[in-house]
Amino acid sequence: MELSFVQHIENYLSDDGVATILLPVGVLFRTGAENKILKYLIDNKYLESVILLPGNMFTSTSIPVICMVIKKCNDKEGVFMIDASDYCQKEGKKNIITDEHIDNILSLYKNKEESQISKHLFLETIKENSYNLNVTRYIQRVKEKEIDIDTLGKEIKNNLIKLK
Repeated sequence: MELSFVQHIENYLSDDGVATILLPVGVLFRTGAENKILKYLIDNKYLESVILLPGNMFTSTSIPVICMVIKKCNDKEGVFMIDASDYCQKEGKKNIITDEHIDNILSLYKNKEESQISKHLFLETIKENSYNLNVTRYIQRVKEKEIDIDTLGKEIKNNLIKLK
């Protein structure tokens, strides 16, 4: 249903128009009629970018949302993706995106920089995946884990003793 709304917005954009739309993340991997609309937006180069935002940003829902960028004047094939789901700070029960987070996201978006959290998906890859644009399918983030060097040293020493 939501992608019908997006298609309606795209239909009313001027030739150099740009729309940014917040949507539930599920619109990126639905089947049936909504998948056909997504395919239409991608094949006609209207879907320029998808930005995955953190969950718990809104009072009415805890699910993560996406910012979909629709551009009539997009000349690139494929879709640029950003996984900004960790770009937030906790404030009570809600996640807040700070000005610094916004600046970082905008920098990636404007420069179309590929990084650990951003990637350009080519049309062939999108087609191979049946137009499923689930961001976490294409961008796998590795969470850094803090290691206590003393504990690690003891574990190595204990394992060496066991091997003898």
